[in-house]
Amino acid sequence: MPAHLFRPLTLRGVTLRNRVVISPMCQYAAEEGLANDWHFAHLSQFALGGAGLVFTEAAAVGPEGRITHGDLGIWSEAHAQALQRVTRFLKQQGATPGIQLGHAGRKASMQRPWFGNGPLGAADLARGDQPWNTVAPSAVPVAPGWLVPHELEVPEIEQLVATFAAAAVHAHTAGFEVAEIHGAHGYLLHSFLSPLSNQRTDAYGGSRTNRMRLALEVTEAVRKVWPESLPLFFRVSAVDGMEGGWSLEDSVALARELKKRGVDVIDCSSRGIAGAATASGQVPKRGFQVPYAQTIREEAELATQAVGLIVSAQQAESILRSGQADLVALAREALYQPSWPRMAQQQLEGDHFASWPPQYGWWLERRRFARGNPEDALNEHDQPVGFPLEGWTPPPFPERRILEGRFCRVEPLDLARHASELYEAYAEDADGAMWTYLPYGPFADEAAYCTWLESVSGSEDPLFFALVSQASGKAVGVATYLRINPTAGSVEVGHVSFSPALQRTPIATEAIYLMMEQVFALGYRRFEWKCDALNVRSCRAAQRFGFSFEGIFRQAVTYKGRNRDTAWFGLTDRDWPLIQQAFQQWLSPDHLGVDGSQQFSLGALTRPLLHRALPPDWA
Repeated sequence: MPAHLFRPLTLRGVTLRNRVVISPMCQYAAEEGLANDWHFAHLSQFALGGAGLVFTEAAAVGPEGRITHGDLGIWSEAHAQALQRVTRFLKQQGATPGIQLGHAGRKASMQRPWFGNGPLGAADLARGDQPWNTVAPSAVPVAPGWLVPHELEVPEIEQLVATFAAAAVHAHTAGFEVAEIHGAHGYLLHSFLSPLSNQRTDAYGGSRTNRMRLALEVTEAVRKVWPESLPLFFRVSAVDGMEGGWSLEDSVALARELKKRGVDVIDCSSRGIAGAATASGQVPKRGFQVPYAQTIREEAELATQAVGLIVSAQQAESILRSGQADLVALAREALYQPSWPRMAQQQLEGDHFASWPPQYGWWLERRRFARGNPEDALNEHDQPVGFPLEGWTPPPFPERRILEGRFCRVEPLDLARHASELYEAYAEDADGAMWTYLPYGPFADEAAYCTWLESVSGSEDPLFFALVSQASGKAVGVATYLRINPTAGSVEVGHVSFSPALQRTPIATEAIYLMMEQVFALGYRRFEWKCDALNVRSCRAAQRFGFSFEGIFRQAVTYKGRNRDTAWFGLTDRDWPLIQQAFQQWLSPDHLGVDGSQQFSLGALTRPLLHRALPPDWA
């Protein structure tokens, strides 16, 4: 049975091949609103990547409705013609082309984001970007320093409704099969909905019913000219996220009215009434807007599209499987991985390339060795097998010997020599946070710590070492070799406990380097770093030290009465020569001063060498 994510969805006369949607993303690359080669390349990659529905960025229904001079438009036949090759190619590749119809309202006449993302100013004038008059329900600017918009009069509102309908006709001429009305993020329709921006006292202001009037009139006008066989979406900011603003209850009421007027899907975003939609002042969590989609779906009994930090195949599948939404939309994650849908299908349904375009899939299906090493071979049964280990023999156990460095000395752990110094160093961690992700600690007192240390100090595996500062001569941390497997040629670094005096210092970096160096000098083939997947600092440290991310083992360990998903990182003897050079360059006296001052980070040297990096929200 296919994953929910890859089950087709029929909306009116259109069947989407799957439930993955590419959300509208402004590109600021148009000239006079006309699409160009950039838009073709940008949108085409998502069709090749396997998305079911690919939306353009917000296309302005009129020139004054653009956010910036670089915005896409759909206000004439010329704009429709410029988009026809895009829609034609998307359909050829099995994707459904969608267009978002929008009017920026009081957030028009803005700078492109890389020029400041605010109202147009003198520098923009020098570039030839002339400001224009903005419109809104009331003469209330977005924020201090922004243009004061013109308060629309009723005849002007009626003309805007007609403008949306005309744009929908052009969109159909262009070949789009899904249209979405943009009623979110503080743009024109949202500004009429929200009591924070709508201070009118006529039929378009005051009560919620009046504030919804323009959105509903636009919907009626668009639905009238948009073919009955084609679906219509409406994007909402489900909440303003500000006191006295538009609420989720309001969005449910709006969705019920939109349903009566022929809207098929509510696209559930949020915020943006007083600035950027992402400027809430808080770091959002994954899927932070999914509950809005679920509530509207359940209470308005209308299909919804979830959007907002949906990044993994499992997360998207869970949203659909649990009935929180009918579609999931990606934005920046799709920019990072344009073939996200195809990779997700492999993760959820199996490793195959049958659904890929043959120009790609034929080659990838025959890429026998790319998942391993170029030296992998075929056996007598025409089966791919690993490369031969000619001349390799299992190495000896790591020795209990001192490893000397410029900043650090790695010494075999000695209870009498190191216990008191280590406890003193760890005592600087007053709140005990450094022990959160270790299976032991914090310790009530020095006696308790010494008792524990005595129980492990004589072990051969794990093999404990004290990390000693060359400057002070004192032990300031611990690390071990563990899961030492000479037969496989692998060993892990673990029990890494850096005291506050050791954290973020060259001492710590050099300690890991010295331990790596000994492992590979002995002939081991692989050095591993494993940690709690929630321990972001440890994951980042592993990557900085040159360990490549290899995935997550779910429910791998229990400790301290809780579950641990384990993140795996690995470094092989084939990786080591370049990683070793990176460490040596960074630790060199020509680069690193005695006070720890550096000209560049170690990560800048090691990151390009990684076979696989952490997901972007970790890194």
